[in-house]
Amino acid sequence: MSGLDNTSITVRTVTTTTTTVTSQDSVLIPTNAGAKNFAMPGAALVIPGRQYTFSNGTVTTLTLTPSAGLIDGAATKVVAAGTAAAPVCVTVVSDGTNWVTIAS
Repeated sequence: MSGLDNTSITVRTVTTTTTTVTSQDSVLIPTNAGAKNFAMPGAALVIPGRQYTFSNGTVTTLTLTPSAGLIDGAATKVVAAGTAAAPVCVTVVSDGTNWVTIAS
């Protein structure tokens, strides 16, 4: 098949209240209303440059909490509510010690 490559990313839909982010994840998308909590690995536990994208197209908030280190200088990061027509997306990257937002 032409046009296929090995650079695809993993997209996972999430329905549970609390979700553990894994090394297989790339993009995480909640699919139902209600606050969602994402337990992220510590930034020092992944290769620097590792990225995760969270897309909030629900009418709720997402809370990102690393197991160690900080995310944008805080213990947690809250991603504002979005809608299906206008989702709020955030991409965070590991700098080897902490998580930093590079796109929102």
